[in-house]
Amino acid sequence: MKGVLHFAFHVTDPLGNIPIFLSSHKAVTQARHSRLILREVLIAFGGPLAIPASPQVSMLLPVSWAPKRQIEWVAALSVTMIVCTVVLLSA
Repeated sequence: MKGVLHFAFHVTDPLGNIPIFLSSHKAVTQARHSRLILREVLIAFGGPLAIPASPQVSMLLPVSWAPKRQIEWVAALSVTMIVCTVVLLSA
């Protein structure tokens, strides 16, 4: 699981996204900031359905190579999305 989480963090790069996220949402009030982040994370979970090249697809692709590890990959994706949410909320 440790290797899968390591891969997940490199693919999603939550810390590297902070400057991009903050600069693109400068005009958003602090009161609306948290709602916006939660909305964006929920949309990101649906990303694989709409955007074939999304990081989530990159992470779930190895499931086809090792179907027995599917739960591990989905768990890693879930943990990564939670960490991304916490990182952006605290930025």
